[in-house]
Amino acid sequence: MKLEEKLGRLTSYCLERDPAPLSFANDEERWALYRQMVRSRHLGAISATYKRTLKLLGQSAFETRVASFLDSKAITTRYFWKVPLAFYENSLRDLADPSARELAEYEMLRWKIRNEEAPRTLQPAALDFERRPLFRRPFALFFAEHRVDFEGEERVLDPSRILLYRDAEERLKTLRLRERGARLLSALTSSTKSLKETIAELSTREGFAIDAPYLEWLSTFLEALIEEGFLLGSHPPDASIDLLE
Repeated sequence: MKLEEKLGRLTSYCLERDPAPLSFANDEERWALYRQMVRSRHLGAISATYKRTLKLLGQSAFETRVASFLDSKAITTRYFWKVPLAFYENSLRDLADPSARELAEYEMLRWKIRNEEAPRTLQPAALDFERRPLFRRPFALFFAEHRVDFEGEERVLDPSRILLYRDAEERLKTLRLRERGARLLSALTSSTKSLKETIAELSTREGFAIDAPYLEWLSTFLEALIEEGFLLGSHPPDASIDLLE
C-alpha cells in the first residue's frame, strides 16, 4: 500500500464511526487509542465553538450531528481551526429551527473572525470623503432576526445588525448597529469607490436626502467607528486595489 493510501485509510479510521480495522497496523490497541484522541479533539473543538448552539439543540442531538459529520468525510482542510467552519457548512447551515440556525451562524462567524489570518495592514491616510474608507480586517456584518448576541435570549425576535471584528489588540469585538448604520456600513465595506460616491449612490438607491441632519448623523456614526477601532481612515493614495481585496 502506497503512503498516500495509508494516510487516507488512517484518516478514515480516525474519523469514521465504525471503521474497518487497519490492515497495516502492528498494534491495534495503540491505534484505537489514537483514534479516540483524534475524535475527542474534533468533538471538543466543535463543541467549544458552538457552546450555545449545543445547549439549544441538546447534547445528544449535537453529538449525533458531529458523529455524522466525521463520518461524512467533509473535512478537507489541513488547518484544524477550519474544522468547526466545515461542521457548520455540513451540519448546521440548514437547521430547521430559525433561531438555532441564526445562532449557529453567529457562533461560526465569531470563531472565523477570531482565527482568520488578517491581511497585510496598510498605513491609513486621514479620513477623506474623496477616497475609499479603510476598515480593519477581518470582519463580518451579520443580520439576524433573533437576539443571538445575548445568551439566553436566542429565541427572542429582535432584528439584530451586528458587526464582528478584531481590534488592534487582536480581541474579538461585536458592535450592535441600528438599521441605517448597518445599511451604510454594508455599502461602504462592499464598495471600491470613495466615501462620497458610495453615500451618493446609497442616497439615490434608498431615496434619502443628504441634508444637514443626515450629515450630522453621518459625522457621529463615522466618529464612533473610528473610536471603536474599526474605521482606520482612508486608503493611502498608492494602495493597489488587488492588494486590498
